[in-house]
Amino acid sequence: MNDAEFNQIVDDYSNALYRFALKNIKVPEDAQEIVQNSFERLWINRDKVESGKIKAYLFKIAYNLSIALNIN
Repeated sequence: MNDAEFNQIVDDYSNALYRFALKNIKVPEDAQEIVQNSFERLWINRDKVESGKIKAYLFKIAYNLSIALNIN
């Protein structure tokens, strides 16, 4: 994945990922942080994530971060 592909993925999924996180945790600032962290982890692991599984990867990370935030 190169920079342009990553930017397109951000454009494609950021709104849906934010709505998903906000629905789970109800705090807009925390939802924004979850989205940012999800994309950061995708970038870090870009060579390991299959192109057909990017959406699932992002939502799984966001879900796990939401759970971790609710526990603390």
